[in-house]
Amino acid sequence: MMRKEEGVVWYYRWAGVLTQMEEAVKQGWMVFQKCTCAGCSEPLEALEPNKFEPMMKCPVCHMVTDCRIVGANYLVMMPRVKPLVEFTEEKANASN
Repeated sequence: MMRKEEGVVWYYRWAGVLTQMEEAVKQGWMVFQKCTCAGCSEPLEALEPNKFEPMMKCPVCHMVTDCRIVGANYLVMMPRVKPLVEFTEEKANASN
């Protein structure tokens, strides 16, 4: 469980988070990995969903952080679903 204590954010252990992230992906969710830079404490967030890397590079101080050591977390987004009606230009013009 992530908690704040005197300004420090504590993350889940990597193995547990990886299992949870993989399970969410199997259920159809978009999952973005999160971690904190070990050098400057900048929040690190993966830009690509459903890709989990143990090492993340900080865009601010350029340090490479090992998420297996500092821990990690994740953000779950809405599930990917097919639209109820396929949008086409023909259908759009037909409604006018």
